[in-house]
Amino acid sequence: MTERRLFIVKAMTAKRVLVASMLMSILASCVTSGVNGFRPDLNDEIIKSIKQGDTESSVIAKLGAPFERARFANLKATALDYFYRDTWGYRAEMAVMIGDDGLVQSLISSRPDADRGNQ
Repeated sequence: MTERRLFIVKAMTAKRVLVASMLMSILASCVTSGVNGFRPDLNDEIIKSIKQGDTESSVIAKLGAPFERARFANLKATALDYFYRDTWGYRAEMAVMIGDDGLVQSLISSRPDADRGNQ
């Protein structure tokens, strides 16, 4: 091959690798963050592993980054919000309440669609 042709082939290969790695990054972010905060990688078993007294860092290590953080000054706590599908296939919302001491105070969960018969 001529030098020019070899350069073109190498450039095309580099572009393909770049495009493939970009697509893989996009896919990976969809799996971990989901659509509209929904986390397909979370389930009831993982959620049940969170206990009162766990540290915020251990919660994030188990569940990943929350969809949202909400501060409740009157409770002296911050809620870490997660959305997932429970064992029965219902959309579930869960908040892990982290006190100002950095420890889990409580877990609050609900199935907003369960009462309406929606999944």
